[in-house]
Amino acid sequence: MSGVCGLRSGRVDTLAGAEVSFSALSFGSMLAWSGYSPGLLGLSLRFSLPRDVLLKMVMERINRHKLSSVLVVDDDEGVRDLLSSVLSFSGYHVDAAPCADSALNMADLHDYSVVLADINMPGMDGITFCKTMRHRRPHSTVVMISGLTDFTTVRRALQEGAFDFIPKPPHITDIELTISRAITESQRKRSEIYFGDKLRQKVTSQEQVIRKNHLNAILALSSALDAKDRYTRGHSLRVASMARSIAAVMGVDQNWASALELGGLLHDVGKIAIPDHILNKREALEEIEQKIIRRHPVISYNIVSRMIDHPVILDSILYHHETVDGNGYPNGLKGDQIPLAASIISVADVYDALTTWRPYRKPFSSAAAKKALFDLRGTQLNAEVVDAFTSTFGTVSDEIFIQGDVN
Repeated sequence: MSGVCGLRSGRVDTLAGAEVSFSALSFGSMLAWSGYSPGLLGLSLRFSLPRDVLLKMVMERINRHKLSSVLVVDDDEGVRDLLSSVLSFSGYHVDAAPCADSALNMADLHDYSVVLADINMPGMDGITFCKTMRHRRPHSTVVMISGLTDFTTVRRALQEGAFDFIPKPPHITDIELTISRAITESQRKRSEIYFGDKLRQKVTSQEQVIRKNHLNAILALSSALDAKDRYTRGHSLRVASMARSIAAVMGVDQNWASALELGGLLHDVGKIAIPDHILNKREALEEIEQKIIRRHPVISYNIVSRMIDHPVILDSILYHHETVDGNGYPNGLKGDQIPLAASIISVADVYDALTTWRPYRKPFSSAAAKKALFDLRGTQLNAEVVDAFTSTFGTVSDEIFIQGDVN
């Protein structure tokens, strides 16, 4: 395999007669460099053992580590070969890379449980490599190895996510024990990521069910409002439909238009809390009654915002009674301060109210309602929205009865 830095990868798992061949390394050089004690494993690679005994020992190591993959990253070829030999004999699949860039390319293609990397390497150093691996392969465990005795550098490596540090020259015991613990850590992280993903999927699924149930409950409130007042029956549904038509003329995004339509469905749900005698009063409302009915945008907002946080939906609910001249409610916004979604709902709502039977008057004809919209254009209603809406009159039936309330 080749890579950015002239990648060389190798695995050592060869039985040659009664001996194990560790690449080009002699067992003697390994002992001299690593401080290896033959008594540690009860095996000298220069000491001939019966083939079946040696094969059994190798297979025990392979089974023990379940063929976990380790990537060795070091610019020193001798070090790479030595570490690869030790880890291969311990039963791991081992690949080797001469620099961080090559190692990152390999990590993109292979799933390594442990990465054993030198700190001082040409190009990207080991600490930067460790930080990059933490983000790209969060389940892989990085172990740093270096001849440096600067504990500040070691501490930096650990802070950037290194699991442990092995000083050079390493003892075989240090390598085996550290890599074994690193494998366990990798398995823990994999389990954590797997079950964390499963838990998030479960929570997301439950949240979707809860949101759907809440939305259905709110729509049920809107239906209940229609049922208790024959004058406003079907109001929200038809305002939502007209708002969608206006949005189409204005060329807004489909997702935005869908949110606006839902806002139209829910914009008056707070009227469920307004006493019937105020909603159905034939005479002019008294000042205290006007104050009560003007609460409904805030009540609607408080109900819906408990389960929906989409700004288009909430803006259309809270601000649809604001007017261009600043005399609207609840916040007295004016001009461009009023969100477009609210301005669209407002125009649909006014037209809806004018063309509907009210307890205190008969409905306007479509032509009379259109004239009324032009009279309010630029003072109470957004001029651009009025123009967009009236341009649809060729497709809107003159007999449309959409129940609304100008209060």
